[in-house]
Amino acid sequence: MEQLTLRTPSLPARRAFSLRDALLPVFRHKRMFTLSFFGIFLGVVLAVLLLPRQYQSEMKILVQHERLDPVVSVDATTPSPIAIPAVTDEEINSEIDLLQERDVLEKVVLANGLQNRRSLMSYVVHEDEPTRIAKAIKRLGDKLEVKQISRTDLIDVSYDSYDPQLAYHVLASLSDAYLEKHLAVHRPGGALEFFQKESDQYRKNLEDAETKLAQFGKNENVVSAQVQGDLALQKLSEFEASLYQTQAQIKATQDRIRELEAQVKSTPSRISTAQTLADNGQVLQTLEGTLTTLELKHNDMAAHYAPNYRPLKDLESQIAETKAKIAEVNRSPIRQNTTDLNPTYGWLAEELARSRTDLASLKAQEVGITANVGLYQQKAQTLGTREIQQGDLERTVKELEANYLLYQNKREEARISDALDSKRIMNVALAQEPDVPVLPAHSAVLLVSLGLFMAICLSTGITFAADYMDPSLRTVDEVYDVLEIPVLAALPERSRPVA
Repeated sequence: MEQLTLRTPSLPARRAFSLRDALLPVFRHKRMFTLSFFGIFLGVVLAVLLLPRQYQSEMKILVQHERLDPVVSVDATTPSPIAIPAVTDEEINSEIDLLQERDVLEKVVLANGLQNRRSLMSYVVHEDEPTRIAKAIKRLGDKLEVKQISRTDLIDVSYDSYDPQLAYHVLASLSDAYLEKHLAVHRPGGALEFFQKESDQYRKNLEDAETKLAQFGKNENVVSAQVQGDLALQKLSEFEASLYQTQAQIKATQDRIRELEAQVKSTPSRISTAQTLADNGQVLQTLEGTLTTLELKHNDMAAHYAPNYRPLKDLESQIAETKAKIAEVNRSPIRQNTTDLNPTYGWLAEELARSRTDLASLKAQEVGITANVGLYQQKAQTLGTREIQQGDLERTVKELEANYLLYQNKREEARISDALDSKRIMNVALAQEPDVPVLPAHSAVLLVSLGLFMAICLSTGITFAADYMDPSLRTVDEVYDVLEIPVLAALPERSRPVA
């Protein structure tokens, strides 16, 4: 018998919340929960048994820095890095984007005929070839799963299909198209032909420049204008120094000549070596002979003529004059002075003559040195001009030679890169090649387990939704919470019979 329970209106009692309270909707709608659970679970089991199984083919791509592509620059050689840099996330993301490029996917679609796999809608609506290819590319991109494996340099690529062979061929075609795209993106095409053409052009220009340089030396009669110019300047400096020295010697010699001429004028050419006093015997002898003759003549005339005879008087006068002269000679003896050449005067004269000779020689030497200075000045100027011209030609040759060697080196690098490309040696590699899947991508047990879990969750959700939509009040607490009036009486829950 059920018993009525009275409650005091002012003190509504509340029970503690329990797990049964949380699952009350399930207990209240047992039939709905059971039917929805078995319906959903049975549908999952039938889907697992009847629907074709999905097969997943997988491949892994390793991004690395084993090969460094040559850099197109003006450097003669590409410097080798000290250490190979680590692969960055940006590089891996770039490779992931390349894998999903439209042109790469299009090659895969065309290689495997995915555009010919028609859907139900294609039988209703006519679609042209470009439309079917575009839709196939979109479907392939949606089904293709490309992701980076965490904390590695690997890219995982997977593709699901009902046909295991198709899954394998799709990834195989994708790997070929991707590697081809990687080569096209990371290295410009035609590099070898470009460097070969530029190398040949610079070689021809270098040969022309070398011919011009050799012809210039032959025409201008110069081997090395710079060296010859330096030698000419050295000789010019020597001759200028010699000219200054010669001019200084000329001035010194001229001063010496003037000094010597002054000393020569003031220096006697001869000097007295001995002095003697003696009478003039010859004059006395002559005068005495004359006196004797005059006296003999006077005696002879005095014997014949009178004393006042005029010739006799003249003869007496001559005798008196002769005696006076004899007396004068006796009073003035002859002084004899012996002289000789003055050695100082001779030395001065000799030095003067030598200095005059040296002066003439120095002046002649000055004229010759001045001519040589002018000659080497003109030669240095000419060689300076030729040095500029030859320097321009040499710089042109060196520049062309450097460019030629640069393009030769770059051509060899491009040739090596082409050889590596032909061998598919690059910075990405297939760490795991795609294979034909044998087992389905998902096991039936796992799918059934997931279906069981899904059936429980969905049936519980349906039960709770139905209970939420039911407007009836089922407990004392709901009555009090909704109506906010005290409950005077309530029928207790049916208890289990006691055994």
